[in-house]
Amino acid sequence: MIKKICVITGSRADYGIMFNLLNKIKYDRKLKLQIIATNMHLEKKYGFTYKEIVQDGFKISKKIKLPLKKNSTGDIVIATSVAIKEFNKSLDQLNPDLVIVLGDRYEIFAGAFVAAMKGIQLAHIHGGELSYGVIDERIRHAVSKLSDLHFTSTRRYKERLQQMGEQKKNIHHVGSLGVER
Repeated sequence: MIKKICVITGSRADYGIMFNLLNKIKYDRKLKLQIIATNMHLEKKYGFTYKEIVQDGFKISKKIKLPLKKNSTGDIVIATSVAIKEFNKSLDQLNPDLVIVLGDRYEIFAGAFVAAMKGIQLAHIHGGELSYGVIDERIRHAVSKLSDLHFTSTRRYKERLQQMGEQKKNIHHVGSLGVER
């Protein structure tokens, strides 16, 4: 039976880190890769980087455009609410067996929240890390708490997830995926 793996990417930064992982999923006969591109990938001011995903030979299963006019708190809250609504529809249509997210951005939180609410297994890459004094850290920890599986870049971050109450058997220290690229 083929397992459907849905990877959510919101920017060139997380896409670059996950590039080799995406290739491994794409070429595994037991897996079907689904990609949801959102946020910065779909913005002219960032160069419509979803095109890089396509040029790299990947098929984008869904695009979720967010209404972010400014980087204000209010606009981010509105964009997050739209993202939740759109991820709800997209995950219903794609029906993945596993959703993979990386990092600490609001669009990643929205996708993680929807996957968790729907009971879809959720894997989080780069959990347990710190970003002192910014909202990113709170979002990253929230995504970690929503997740079933954790892939950390250092042993210290693995320990931090254990301190947060995550089960040791579900936390895997794999190093930083970006090093491979």
